Amino acid sequence: MELNDRIAPEIQNQLEGSVKYSVRYEISARSAAPGGIVVVTGEDVFVFENQQKILEIKLSSIAEANCEKLYGSGCLKFVLHSGEEKLAAVFSLSRFACFTALAQAIEYRLDTGSFPAELKIEQKFCPVCGSPLMHGSKLCIKCARKPKILLRLYHIGKPYLPRILLVIFFVVAVELLAVIYPYFKRLVIDNYMTAENPQISKIWLLFGLTAGIYLTVCLFEWIVGYLKNFVAAAVSRDLREMLFDKIQRLSLANITKRSAGDMLGRIQNDTTRVREFLVSYGADIIVRVFSLLLLTVILFVTNWRLAVLVILPAPFMLWAFRWSSDKIRRKFHIVWRRGQKVNSLLHDAINGIRVVKAYGGEQNETRKFERVSTDYCIQLSGAEKFWSLVTPVVGFVMTLGEFLVLYFGANLVLQQEMQIGELVQYTTYVSMLYGPLRWLISLPRQIKQASVSANKLFEIIDEPEESQQQQNAPCPVAGDITFDNVSFGYKEYIPVLKHLNFTVKQGEMIGIVGASGVGKSTLINLLMRLYEPTRGEIRINGTPLQNIPRSVLRSKIGVVLQETFLFDGTVLDNIRYAKPDAPFEEIVKAAKAAGAHEFILRLPEAYHTRVGDRGYMLSGGERQRVAIARAILHQPDILILDEATSALDTKTEKQIQDTLGEIIKGRTTFAIAHRLSTLRQADKLLVLDKGKVAEFGTHIELLKNRSVYYRLVMAQRQTAKIRK
Repeated sequence: MELNDRIAPEIQNQLEGSVKYSVRYEISARSAAPGGIVVVTGEDVFVFENQQKILEIKLSSIAEANCEKLYGSGCLKFVLHSGEEKLAAVFSLSRFACFTALAQAIEYRLDTGSFPAELKIEQKFCPVCGSPLMHGSKLCIKCARKPKILLRLYHIGKPYLPRILLVIFFVVAVELLAVIYPYFKRLVIDNYMTAENPQISKIWLLFGLTAGIYLTVCLFEWIVGYLKNFVAAAVSRDLREMLFDKIQRLSLANITKRSAGDMLGRIQNDTTRVREFLVSYGADIIVRVFSLLLLTVILFVTNWRLAVLVILPAPFMLWAFRWSSDKIRRKFHIVWRRGQKVNSLLHDAINGIRVVKAYGGEQNETRKFERVSTDYCIQLSGAEKFWSLVTPVVGFVMTLGEFLVLYFGANLVLQQEMQIGELVQYTTYVSMLYGPLRWLISLPRQIKQASVSANKLFEIIDEPEESQQQQNAPCPVAGDITFDNVSFGYKEYIPVLKHLNFTVKQGEMIGIVGASGVGKSTLINLLMRLYEPTRGEIRINGTPLQNIPRSVLRSKIGVVLQETFLFDGTVLDNIRYAKPDAPFEEIVKAAKAAGAHEFILRLPEAYHTRVGDRGYMLSGGERQRVAIARAILHQPDILILDEATSALDTKTEKQIQDTLGEIIKGRTTFAIAHRLSTLRQADKLLVLDKGKVAEFGTHIELLKNRSVYYRLVMAQRQTAKIRK
């Protein structure tokens, strides 16, 4: 997708200078015109409607270029240096990605004086057919290639190829043995039942052979069932492990695009559906096709005229197969999306059950779940209803060939051109032929379900991972930390941090302050490389952050996050998570430093007490102290404290502050706090306002400035007086 929509000659004649970008829009906010076009040259922005210039703005007069989402549409606005706001274009959401990229290009031009060499456009449409993609999906249900997906599944099953070949061998053997049954029937009918002097001993011999073949078939089918279930379970396990491993290696930006319920649904439900497909249809695809070809050859060799009657319905079946295939694919993709909504709501309701009960929201949650569950049921029933209507019609047309064979075959028997046993053998083969055909009729439904699930699994597996640089030389993490013109936004068209420029000396403690939502936590996320800057560069000791392997960087960073998370294990397990090989004495030392040792000893099993899901068996302050102990045990070069003492009482907070004073010596520390009194040990304070560095200096220097920091301090003092 490029920003070079066609410009009419009448408009081209009105332009001066070369055109950099041109983007059409469909909605006019000024007249009855059916939209217009925005054109950007080296120095100006123009807007045309009906080939008439309705807006001209000098790039040098623009302070900001913003792309905003409205209800069902979007708009491009320019904020001038004078403070005036200019509406450039209104457009549908299908053009939102283009105008977002245009706004970014103009912002880049304002910052650097030149346009970007390459634009990154958030692609929301299929690059092949242009159809809009569903939210949270990179899969186009029209262009997804089912054979390729199924081949990938078989590729994953390569380690189990010997067992797969055994399955195919035994299933083929069962099919070949099944072909003998009709021949035995023919012998019994023609040679013994209709004979004047039947030989009973030979009849018993045939019955004995039939029984032996039947028992052999039963044994082979048991072996096939065991092997198929083993291979399917193993492939399903491998898929789950691949998916889980991939999620661990994805960037945080990629992970947060999807809900936890969505991820769980893919790992559990989709792998189960793939396993069921492999059990029921995996190796059978090859065998059923083999059986179909074998029986077709036998029918034509036995009586080619009757065989022609058998295959007469085939063209209709092929047409029905193709017609139903596209429809059932779309229906099952919608069913999948509704199922994921059910999973997401269930996950959120269970994880947030304490909040639900605290606000008495049980009935509301039940109603929400009933709505999404009913919607899922309706979509699933609709898909199955469609399939249940198609199958009988196709099955009826298919059996017309069998009726034709009976009619014309009976005439051949009456004319003594065919024996009764031969007709019975032939009709049995016809019935056996229709078995694989009926199976193939049901195949599209199963393939669509399995391919949608498999594609959702591969969608995660194919996501680009966090880049893992090779560590060819030591990469020291200790040193001065420099933010050089760093900008970032979780959505590129909505920047959270803008043009950050500051340097932190090694061993300094930096307090990060500012109002809620100004980007304090985002700043430390960039430092940990959980996200990459949109622009600019972060350096440690002169080395760009992207040149330091993530594993090395994070092994030298200790973090106590604002949202304390504990795993469902023991206190010992949660502290030791930072250093799995740490001896018990070292863990106790870290717990004492964090002020956690005393309350841990009061627990029923001390350090071996289970903390429950997310640590719910501990209080908020106790959870935070365990998290601080975990960070201390890590012995980092860089320590990050994101509201580390927010859940502690005043006494415990003072104890930990005194302890932290010893811990942070020699370590570069970033501390975020809303209570400014907790930052009294900071060497310098970084004040953020509207995503930018408003002030940077010591407490005394910033108070003298009487600016943003001064107002924050005065506001907190006033609040403290009111509380007293």
